Amino acid sequence: MKPIPEKYFNNDKGPRYSADAILRYLLQERSDAGTYIAGLTTADIFTSKEVPSSGNKLPLSTYKNWGIFGLGLQPGKSNIVSIHRLGTGQLMVSRLKKIVIHEVGHNLGLDHCPQPGCVMNDAMESIRTIDRENGELCEACKRKIN
Repeated sequence: MKPIPEKYFNNDKGPRYSADAILRYLLQERSDAGTYIAGLTTADIFTSKEVPSSGNKLPLSTYKNWGIFGLGLQPGKSNIVSIHRLGTGQLMVSRLKKIVIHEVGHNLGLDHCPQPGCVMNDAMESIRTIDRENGELCEACKRKIN
């Protein structure tokens, strides 16, 4: 267990850490460049993407330093997931499982999927989207990584 470097902290929209910076940090922490690395944190995390993958929502400034559940390089070898927004108990465990699978899917090159129930659905900024997912890849997404 390692603390998140304080230089990744940002308080623009509340106390959060940069998921983008954490991903780069995790890549540096790997013992072997060929391995994947995943981070899990209790801290709140954000990304600095200007436009969400879910469409053309406005204003664009809304999406600068916006809070997220997880982030995975696509394709890439690192991802970070935060339990900060996931609740408690079995509900938290269910959500965590789905988000981890989703971020690993991005690491394997998968985009967000429009298929209802697919774990690669875009969360659309709502934990309810994650709750509706079945925790599995749809057949089309499975074919893309097989």
